[in-house]
Amino acid sequence: MKKNLYNIFSIMFFFILTLTVSCGDNTQEKAEELLRQAQKECDNGNYDKTLALIDTLRNKYPKAIETRKKALVLHADASEKQAKKRLDDIMVELDKAEAKYSALNKTVTEHKKSNKAKSDELTELTIARMHRDSIRTSFEAECEKIKYIRKQRQKGLN
Repeated sequence: MKKNLYNIFSIMFFFILTLTVSCGDNTQEKAEELLRQAQKECDNGNYDKTLALIDTLRNKYPKAIETRKKALVLHADASEKQAKKRLDDIMVELDKAEAKYSALNKTVTEHKKSNKAKSDELTELTIARMHRDSIRTSFEAECEKIKYIRKQRQKGLN
């Protein structure tokens, strides 16, 4: 009877051990698949999707250490590319805002000299300047983000 129980426990232990090992390998495979999907999205320029997939990988597979290390590199790459893309968009918007502000400023300056400046013109000029300045702030923030990512990457390499 004791020998039977021992055999049953041995078989159960072996079964649980096999199940645990096979689940571990499956976990690694799933983490690698998420990383492949994230890389594909990054290659296609879908940086938001890339970062979301990496966050999912981090949350669902905390023990897939090597895959997570690779994901960190991809996260930095995607974040930098995303910031560069935003920077390009901001530069276009900044050029438009700067041109609008310059034109308004020229008109208002001429009207001031001839005492024809109206309050709505002055208000429009102030709003245009504030809009331009807020875009400049966004531009500077994206530049700083890129610098920070590059600095962190350099720290990681050293």
